[in-house]
Amino acid sequence: MARFFTADTHFGDHRTINIQRRAFGSVAEMDALLIERWNATVAPDDEV
Repeated sequence: MARFFTADTHFGDHRTINIQRRAFGSVAEMDALLIERWNATVAPDDEV
């Protein structure tokens, strides 16, 4: 088991794309990649 700490992930926040100049066409695209990377890193027994 691993333990992860996180702050605000900004899921669903359209301002993140504009303020941080992230290269996403939409909030849904950004959220999908965040979720994909989260699931590739965090195992079911891990603690977040």
